[in-house]
Amino acid sequence: MSMDTKNHLGHIMIDIETATDESASILSIAAVEFCLKTGKTGRIFYERVNSQTSLYKVLYDFRVFLGAFNQGAMHNLPEICASRIGYYSLILQNAYRSVFTPFPWVLLQECNIQTLNFAIKETPLSKKKPYNALNNCQMQIQHCSQIYQPDEILSSYL
Repeated sequence: MSMDTKNHLGHIMIDIETATDESASILSIAAVEFCLKTGKTGRIFYERVNSQTSLYKVLYDFRVFLGAFNQGAMHNLPEICASRIGYYSLILQNAYRSVFTPFPWVLLQECNIQTLNFAIKETPLSKKKPYNALNNCQMQIQHCSQIYQPDEILSSYL
């Protein structure tokens, strides 16, 4: 996975799909690089855990994807965003621990976008695409960039 690391967009949106049992087994991981101000997207990661792709491989590939951004130092990563970042971090930390691999970011780099939900308007993307982790990342990026536009927020309350 070779990637140009010079022009980062500043944020990475993540989403994971899990089983509904108490183990919350990871079914897929998605991540999309994006610019909060413009909604522009960049590099994309999406892998499913299944009989052909082990959890270890998916976690390793995700770490490689993130490693392209940090150039060897976790503190160089863009901000990691998600609607439920605390929950996702806990699940991912446990998964990385289970395969004896360090967690790929520090918790101070996390951004919980769930608190922005009060200002989110429904977007066409949320109506058209079926749910999966990658589609959810893209929808959340649209919501975040919409919220970031001050005129959008003000006009919705006038």
